[in-house]
Amino acid sequence: MNREEKIIVKSRSLLKVLDMAKAAAVSDAPVLIYGESGTGKEVIADYIHKTSSRAAEKIIKINCVALPENLFESELFGYEAHAFTGAQKQKKGIFELADKGTILLDEIGEVPLSLQPKLLRVLQEKEILRIGGHIPIKVDFRVVSASNKNLKMLVHKGLFREDLYYRLNVIEINVPPLRERREDIGPLLDFFMELYCKKYSKNIKGFETGALECLQNYPWHGNVRELKNLIERLVIFETGEFIGTEFFPEDLCAKARTCQNKSCRTDFPAIIEKNGRMLDNIEKQLIENALLEARGSQKIAAEKLKIHRNTIRRKITEYDINLAEIKKRVK
Repeated sequence: MNREEKIIVKSRSLLKVLDMAKAAAVSDAPVLIYGESGTGKEVIADYIHKTSSRAAEKIIKINCVALPENLFESELFGYEAHAFTGAQKQKKGIFELADKGTILLDEIGEVPLSLQPKLLRVLQEKEILRIGGHIPIKVDFRVVSASNKNLKMLVHKGLFREDLYYRLNVIEINVPPLRERREDIGPLLDFFMELYCKKYSKNIKGFETGALECLQNYPWHGNVRELKNLIERLVIFETGEFIGTEFFPEDLCAKARTCQNKSCRTDFPAIIEKNGRMLDNIEKQLIENALLEARGSQKIAAEKLKIHRNTIRRKITEYDINLAEIKKRVK
C-alpha cells in the first residue's frame, strides 16, 4: 500500500474489521465489503489482497458504476481481433488480467440485471470466453466485491440475482462509518495534515483548539474521503503554523455542534449548501491543482483524483476551468 492507502486505526470497531479481513485473506472465499461511500472499502480490499497468498500478483479493480453497459462484456471478458467493428487486435479482459491475483468489483450493485448471468457464470466456472472467441479460457482469481447498497434489499426488489448474491457473499465485512468510530478522527487528521504538508511543502504544526473541536465533532457523512479532501484544502490555504477555522466550509462548526447534540443523525446533510452548490470552491481548487500537476492532462489529473475521465471533463465545463491557461502556466 502507498502512504495514502495506509490504514489509520484506533477504534475497536475498525480493528475488528481488520481482524476479519486478515482471517478472510487466508482463504480464497469471495468477500463482500459493505460500507458507506468514503469509508475505505477499497483500502480493506487491498489489505485482504496484500495479506493473502496472492499478494505477489496483481489486484485488478473495476468500478462497475463507471462501466457503460455496452462495454461491460468487452472490458470484463476481452475480445478477439476483428470480433466487431474497431477491434483491430486481441484484447484481454479484466478477469484474464487478474489471473492468479485478485479482482475487486467495486459498486457491484450497479451491474445491470441483464448482465448478471454472465458474471455469475464466470464466478462459477472460473473460465471466460472472449467476444468472438470459441475456446473457453480458464482463469484463477479471487473475487472481492464492494457496495454501498444493501444487495439483499436489491434482491427483494428484483434488481439483483439471488444466486449471484450468495455466490459473492461467502464472507461479509461491514466497514463502519467514521461518525461511529470517532477515536479514529484525531489520528486521521494528523496523518493527512502531515501527508499534505509534505506534498505542498508546508510547515504546519497542528490545529487550533477550536478548529480541532469542530473537526472532531463534525458528522463526516462523506467519511474518510470527505475528511481527507477537507484537510488537503485547509493545508493548501493555511499560511500560519496552526490550522484555524478561517478556511472551513460555511457552517461546519454549526454542524459539529448539531452532531454533538443529536448523536450524528444520519439523515442530516453533511454540509449546508450555499447558492445550491456544495463545496464548489474546494472541488474546483483540487481539480485545478491536479491539472497543474498533470501539466494539463485530463487523464492523468483524473487518475490523481481517483475519478472517472468523464467526471473531470464535466467538472471542467461546470466550473469553467481554463485549460489553455493551465497549460500555459506549466510551460
